[in-house]
Amino acid sequence: IFLSIAPLVCTTTANSKPPRDPLDKPNFVVLFMDDLGYGDVGFTGHPTTSTPNIDQLAWNGKILTSWYSGCAVCSGSRAALMTGRQYPRTGVPGVFGPVGDVGLPLNE
Repeated sequence: IFLSIAPLVCTTTANSKPPRDPLDKPNFVVLFMDDLGYGDVGFTGHPTTSTPNIDQLAWNGKILTSWYSGCAVCSGSRAALMTGRQYPRTGVPGVFGPVGDVGLPLNE
C-alpha cells in the first residue's frame, strides 16, 4: 500500500508552488482599444477575424468580460483610466486631434 501511495505524494509535493511573498505584486497589462466590441476578436468567437496574438494572451492569462468606459470618446476614456478620476474631472475637453498640442493637465 505504501508503494502505491508514495508516487502520488511525491508528484503532488514536486508540483506545488511555494507561496508568493506578500510584497511581490502581480504584473498585469490592460489592452485599451477604441471601438472594439466584445465579439470582435477570435477568442470570443468571431467567425472571420483572426487575432492569434490577442487570443494567445487571453488563453494564457485572465479573461475579464465586463468593462465600463469612463467616457464615450477615446481621449476622455483614456484620461479617466490613467487618472482614476471621472471624465468631467480630468480636464480633458473631448477628443484630441493629431495636430493638437494639448493633453492631460500637468497636475494629473
